[in-house]
Amino acid sequence: MKNRNDALKKLAKQAKERLSCGGYNQPQGFASKFKIYEGGIVADYKLIILSDTEDEKLYKQICEILDENIDVLNPIGQIADKEKLSEMTQNERDRYIINLRDKYLKFKDRYIEEKLRKAN
Repeated sequence: MKNRNDALKKLAKQAKERLSCGGYNQPQGFASKFKIYEGGIVADYKLIILSDTEDEKLYKQICEILDENIDVLNPIGQIADKEKLSEMTQNERDRYIINLRDKYLKFKDRYIEEKLRKAN
């Protein structure tokens, strides 16, 4: 538990440094100091932000998939960017797939709610 608190404190300190230095608009070497070393494992915490338009594009793509068939066998495989996946390391792929899964579930719930509202 202490290691988790230490890692959290380091991340908070790094976030504070980023804010005081103007964010991520720093030279390449600056970003490399935002790593946590814990138990011999290097965790590189990167901020991945999708814009609202990218999220909406993904939502529309998910709507199209769900309109075709609500019981989709591999929806994540259909929405994943194959080119991006081929360039990623295994850890990056895992994070990307988990992020897509979370977005898919969120957008599927939104899709169902909107369908119910339209039906009523």
